[in-house]
Amino acid sequence: TWHICILQYCFLMEYSKIFHQCKLLLLTGWSTRHFFCNAGTNSFWINWKGNLTGCGLLDDPFEDLNIMPFHIAWSTISQKIEKILVTEECSYCARREICNVCPAKIKAETGSYEEIPYYICNMTEQIIKEADIFRQDN
Repeated sequence: TWHICILQYCFLMEYSKIFHQCKLLLLTGWSTRHFFCNAGTNSFWINWKGNLTGCGLLDDPFEDLNIMPFHIAWSTISQKIEKILVTEECSYCARREICNVCPAKIKAETGSYEEIPYYICNMTEQIIKEADIFRQDN
Protein backbone atom coordinates (compact mmCIF):
# COMPACT_ATOMS: atom_id res chain seq x y z
CA THR A 1 0.00 0.00 0.00
CA TRP A 2 2.94 2.36 0.53
CA HIS A 3 3.78 2.12 -3.16
CA ILE A 4 0.23 3.05 -4.09
CA CYS A 5 0.37 6.01 -1.71
CA ILE A 6 3.71 7.11 -3.18
CA LEU A 7 2.36 6.89 -6.70
CA GLN A 8 -0.76 8.73 -5.60
CA TYR A 9 1.41 11.47 -4.12
CA CYS A 10 3.50 11.74 -7.31
CA PHE A 11 0.33 11.94 -9.36
CA LEU A 12 -1.06 14.64 -7.11
CA MET A 13 2.15 16.63 -7.26
CA GLU A 14 2.16 16.52 -11.06
CA TYR A 15 -1.55 17.18 -11.48
CA SER A 16 -2.48 18.97 -8.28
CA LYS A 17 -4.01 21.98 -10.00
CA ILE A 18 -6.20 19.84 -12.26
CA PHE A 19 -7.05 17.52 -9.36
CA HIS A 20 -7.99 20.46 -7.13
CA GLN A 21 -10.19 21.99 -9.83
CA CYS A 22 -11.93 18.67 -10.49
CA LYS A 23 -12.49 18.09 -6.80
CA LEU A 24 -14.03 21.53 -6.41
CA LEU A 25 -16.32 20.84 -9.33
CA LEU A 26 -17.37 17.51 -7.85
CA LEU A 27 -17.93 19.03 -4.44
CA THR A 28 -19.81 22.12 -5.53
CA GLY A 29 -21.53 23.49 -2.50
CA TRP A 30 -19.39 21.41 -0.15
CA SER A 31 -16.30 22.43 1.71
CA THR A 32 -13.16 20.36 2.20
CA ARG A 33 -14.46 19.63 5.70
CA HIS A 34 -17.02 16.99 4.63
CA PHE A 35 -16.55 13.31 3.89
CA PHE A 36 -14.86 12.87 0.49
CA CYS A 37 -16.07 9.29 0.18
CA ASN A 38 -19.57 7.93 -0.33
CA ALA A 39 -20.40 7.64 3.38
CA GLY A 40 -24.04 8.45 3.91
CA THR A 41 -24.59 9.47 0.29
CA ASN A 42 -24.62 6.15 -1.56
CA SER A 43 -23.01 3.71 0.85
CA PHE A 44 -23.82 2.49 4.33
CA TRP A 45 -22.93 -0.09 6.95
CA ILE A 46 -25.20 -2.29 9.05
CA ASN A 47 -23.61 -3.82 12.13
CA TRP A 48 -24.52 -7.05 13.90
CA LYS A 49 -27.05 -5.22 16.12
CA GLY A 50 -28.98 -3.91 13.10
CA ASN A 51 -27.66 -0.37 13.46
CA LEU A 52 -27.31 1.55 10.20
CA THR A 53 -24.34 3.93 9.92
CA GLY A 54 -22.87 5.84 7.01
CA CYS A 55 -19.50 4.06 7.24
CA GLY A 56 -17.96 0.93 8.72
CA LEU A 57 -15.62 3.09 10.81
CA LEU A 58 -18.49 4.96 12.46
CA ASP A 59 -20.46 3.77 15.44
CA ASP A 60 -22.26 7.09 15.76
CA PRO A 61 -24.49 8.46 14.34
CA PHE A 62 -26.62 5.39 13.81
CA GLU A 63 -30.23 4.42 13.34
CA ASP A 64 -31.69 1.17 14.66
CA LEU A 65 -33.24 -0.83 11.81
CA ASN A 66 -34.98 -3.04 14.37
CA ILE A 67 -37.35 -0.17 15.16
CA MET A 68 -37.29 1.92 11.98
CA PRO A 69 -37.81 1.17 8.27
CA PHE A 70 -34.69 1.38 6.10
CA HIS A 71 -35.84 4.33 3.98
CA ILE A 72 -36.42 6.51 7.05
CA ALA A 73 -33.16 5.40 8.70
CA TRP A 74 -31.26 6.07 5.46
CA SER A 75 -32.70 9.56 5.10
CA THR A 76 -31.88 10.37 8.72
CA ILE A 77 -28.31 9.01 8.52
CA SER A 78 -27.63 10.91 5.30
CA GLN A 79 -28.67 14.17 6.95
CA LYS A 80 -26.55 13.47 10.03
CA ILE A 81 -23.47 12.50 7.98
CA GLU A 82 -23.76 15.74 6.01
CA LYS A 83 -23.34 17.69 9.27
CA ILE A 84 -20.13 15.89 10.35
CA LEU A 85 -17.00 17.86 9.49
CA VAL A 86 -13.25 17.39 9.77
CA THR A 87 -11.40 19.86 11.97
CA GLU A 88 -10.63 23.26 10.50
CA GLU A 89 -6.92 22.51 10.93
CA CYS A 90 -7.26 19.43 8.71
CA SER A 91 -9.52 21.19 6.25
CA TYR A 92 -7.05 24.00 5.61
CA CYS A 93 -3.87 21.93 5.91
CA ALA A 94 -1.42 22.32 3.01
CA ARG A 95 -1.27 18.52 2.75
CA ARG A 96 -5.07 18.04 2.61
CA GLU A 97 -5.04 16.77 -0.98
CA ILE A 98 -2.44 14.14 -0.10
CA CYS A 99 -3.68 13.17 3.34
CA ASN A 100 -6.16 10.35 3.58
CA VAL A 101 -8.06 11.82 6.52
CA CYS A 102 -11.81 11.82 6.87
CA PRO A 103 -14.17 12.51 9.78
CA ALA A 104 -14.53 8.78 10.49
CA LYS A 105 -10.76 8.25 10.69
CA ILE A 106 -10.40 11.30 12.91
CA LYS A 107 -13.01 9.90 15.29
CA ALA A 108 -11.42 6.43 15.22
CA GLU A 109 -7.96 7.85 15.96
CA THR A 110 -8.87 10.48 18.55
CA GLY A 111 -12.33 9.61 19.89
CA SER A 112 -13.68 12.93 18.65
CA TYR A 113 -14.40 14.70 15.39
CA GLU A 114 -12.84 17.84 16.85
CA GLU A 115 -9.26 16.69 17.46
CA ILE A 116 -6.30 16.56 15.11
CA PRO A 117 -5.28 12.97 14.20
CA TYR A 118 -1.51 13.37 14.61
CA TYR A 119 -0.91 9.72 13.71
CA ILE A 120 -2.41 10.36 10.26
CA CYS A 121 -0.40 13.60 9.97
CA ASN A 122 2.80 11.68 10.70
CA MET A 123 1.86 8.96 8.20
CA THR A 124 1.24 11.61 5.52
CA GLU A 125 4.64 13.18 6.23
CA GLN A 126 6.27 9.76 5.80
CA ILE A 127 4.46 9.20 2.50
CA ILE A 128 5.70 12.57 1.27
CA LYS A 129 9.30 11.79 2.27
CA GLU A 130 9.24 8.38 0.60
CA ALA A 131 7.61 9.79 -2.51
CA ASP A 132 10.28 12.47 -2.77
CA ILE A 133 12.98 9.78 -2.53
CA PHE A 134 11.14 7.69 -5.13
CA ARG A 135 10.90 10.66 -7.50
CA GLN A 136 14.61 11.48 -7.09
CA ASP A 137 15.58 7.89 -7.88
CA ASN A 138 13.44 7.73 -11.02
